[in-house]
Amino acid sequence: MAIIIRFLGVVIPIANIEKCNTLGGWKGILEKQKQRIGKNILYDEYLYKDGAMGSGDIEDIVDFWERQGFVSTETKDGKTYWKDLCVVDCVDGPTMPCEWLSYARYDGGGMCVWLKDEYMGRVIRPTREAGKSVQEQLAL
Repeated sequence: MAIIIRFLGVVIPIANIEKCNTLGGWKGILEKQKQRIGKNILYDEYLYKDGAMGSGDIEDIVDFWERQGFVSTETKDGKTYWKDLCVVDCVDGPTMPCEWLSYARYDGGGMCVWLKDEYMGRVIRPTREAGKSVQEQLAL
């Protein structure tokens, strides 16, 4: 599956979140963010996305994950890449190269992302757009 990006999003592999002991792993972040799931928090089998409309809010999200021990970027051969997370713009895709993320324009408007080497499949959208919760969209 894929996740729609509206405005800006911070995308993180669930495998990275699962290793985050400070939050209690995947179950911990879902509990912490339960009021925002289906709004600006979306996820599929592999990726978690927290979204915002402005770059300042995105910086706050990245800062939060860095405080949890995530390394946001790395440099290879003089070029900076996203590492443990990736910031994605709804128009242009990732704001820097990201080796583990695939993305494409979505005909329903915006950009969608999915874990590289996985099938894109259906697109998970906010509950108000889909008419279904994230869990219901995953179960289809």
